[in-house]
Amino acid sequence: MTGRRALAGGCVVVAMFVLASVSTARAQLGIMNQVLDHAIQMQRHQQYRDQEDRAAARAQQNRAAAAERERKAEQGRQAAEKKAEDKRQAAEAAARQREAALARVSPPAEQLITEVSDFLKANPSHPNMLKYVEALSGLGRVVRDGDPAAIEKQTLSLSQLVQKDSAFSDFAAQRAEVRRVENARNLVDAIELADRQKRFLLAEIAQNPTASTTERFLDLVKGLDEQATRPNLDQLKPLSAQVDLAIRQAGLRNAFLAAPSVAAAQGSLPVGSGGTATGITTNGKDGAALANALTEKNRFLLEGSVDDVIFAYNASSTAPHVLKNLKGDIVFEKKTASVCLFQKSVDVPDVTLARRALSPMALEAILIEPTPCVADRLQTYDVIMIRRAALFREDQVYVFALLKQVEIGAYAPLMTLSGTDMAAQSGDAGRRLEAIEQQSREGFGLLVVNNISGTLCVVVEEQREAHQKVLRDWQPQVAAEISAPPKLNFVSLDTAFAGVKRAQCAAIYADAAGLKGLAAALKRDGTPFQVSALWVDPGVLADASQRLTAEQAAADRQAYELRRALAENASVAALREADEAKTKAGMQAALRAKHGRQAQAATTLIANDVKLGIDGKLDSPGLQFVPFFDWLAERRKDRWEVFSINTEIFEYGTANWKGRSLEAGLVKLDIRLRNQVLGEYRSFCFVFSRLADSEFQMVREPRVFGCDEAASLSRWKTALQFASLWTVE
Repeated sequence: MTGRRALAGGCVVVAMFVLASVSTARAQLGIMNQVLDHAIQMQRHQQYRDQEDRAAARAQQNRAAAAERERKAEQGRQAAEKKAEDKRQAAEAAARQREAALARVSPPAEQLITEVSDFLKANPSHPNMLKYVEALSGLGRVVRDGDPAAIEKQTLSLSQLVQKDSAFSDFAAQRAEVRRVENARNLVDAIELADRQKRFLLAEIAQNPTASTTERFLDLVKGLDEQATRPNLDQLKPLSAQVDLAIRQAGLRNAFLAAPSVAAAQGSLPVGSGGTATGITTNGKDGAALANALTEKNRFLLEGSVDDVIFAYNASSTAPHVLKNLKGDIVFEKKTASVCLFQKSVDVPDVTLARRALSPMALEAILIEPTPCVADRLQTYDVIMIRRAALFREDQVYVFALLKQVEIGAYAPLMTLSGTDMAAQSGDAGRRLEAIEQQSREGFGLLVVNNISGTLCVVVEEQREAHQKVLRDWQPQVAAEISAPPKLNFVSLDTAFAGVKRAQCAAIYADAAGLKGLAAALKRDGTPFQVSALWVDPGVLADASQRLTAEQAAADRQAYELRRALAENASVAALREADEAKTKAGMQAALRAKHGRQAQAATTLIANDVKLGIDGKLDSPGLQFVPFFDWLAERRKDRWEVFSINTEIFEYGTANWKGRSLEAGLVKLDIRLRNQVLGEYRSFCFVFSRLADSEFQMVREPRVFGCDEAASLSRWKTALQFASLWTVE
């Protein structure tokens, strides 16, 4: 029993042990499962994190790529903007150069036109009437076209033509004297007006020291004080005009007219049409009415400096040429603009200013009315130029006609020229004059006066050759100053001054001391002048002297070598020339050497007329060479255009016309045509001939032949008894 119990107990123990082992295994298996689950979860978590990292890396790469694309795009935009800006600056620079050139050449040209026109009016039976009118017409045409180079060339041509005429020189001198006397008389009236204006401004400043106008009035009083010590009509008149405008803008015009010192002398003011005094309306109304008419649309006209110049363009449907295109740019059809000046009196400087301001717009024709804008025809112009000062000067009915057009949208702002900028540009010459008067600079300079002689009067006592060398090197710059290639004339200071008075010196070259004396004398006599920017420092003169010495030495050596070579070959050359003279070629060469200049001049005139006719710049070109221009017109209908023209002398001599021997010129033109549609070129050869009747200032027998029409050309020569001075048969 005990054994059984023991055995049973052992079994229980074994059973318990087995059970314990099983429990432990299960527990361990559970732990292992947990570890395995955790490992799986960790692996999944790691995979998720790896996916997130890869996604983040891809996003980062995408952002970097996008940033790189944006950077390259920005660089491209900046490059394009820089290119556009460079192009704009280049265009502005070209426009400024053109404007500067026009500013230089237009005033002398316009003055010459006026002088010659008045001379012809006073001398309608002058023997050179037709020649002067032809040259005058050519100059007027290029002035209207606004081509500086053509203006300069035509001005020089007309100037050289009329300067040979003693009658015109006397007429020009008389006109200069009349202007001098008139300026002297007007200066007295201008001084009296300036004194009355100064007294009135001082009284207003004393009575209203804190008024908003006081600062402006003080500046004007200072300017009047400066003019009182050294009165100059050209400076005093615009200053008095500024004072008057300031008074009108302040609403004090009536008070100024009622002031005792003004009312007592009012009758002495120069009175123009419409009851105006010195060009300012005295109808009892002032700038207050315009101030009350200010709107957002007309603000560009009424607000700003009175010295500004505003250009407005026709925005209505009736504009002749101007319109705003799809991009919003203002363009002119046919590259033409019809312009008028909104002021009751139009002078040459205003017309010149309008032409210069519009020149950057690449217009081929700027049609400026020689008379003021017509109030009831404002919509018939493309552009109106308005001086803001004129809005306060002109009759208010006239001014409100313009304001009405602006309010209904018929006119909109085009551009504004700042009075400050224009004043700054005109102030450089004044500072140069001040330096001369104060003798703060050593060297030699130019005083330029307003005449068309084309002569540079040179006042030097020493180193004449060096000065001549400098002026020769600077010939283009000097020509730009006097609007003609300079003719040097070495004279004394007194002779130079007399030359200015007689319109025989366009500019004077002298040292600083001489220029100071000249400037003082010209100011005293009221003769307008300006100081050129050209200045010859002592160092420049010394360098010119050294270069002259070196050039002279080189010239001496070259002359010696030439003399030696000529001496060695003299006998051979003499024999050769004798042989050549006996031959046909030698005789023909001698003939062409003798008449070469005349032949070149005659044929060049014919060729130039044909070229001008081809370009449409010659009035009625077909009246001279009808068959040719008819032929060319037919070619142009088929889209052929003239691509190039080569000319050469074909023949030159004399011909008999009604018993008189006339100069005959024949020129060969090789004309190359191009057809862009067909992609082809074609060449043609013509011979143009005509006779020059210098006695009657006419051309005779103009004919054109094909280069292969030798028989027809021979018959023409025979009929006119042509005698060649160019070809030895």
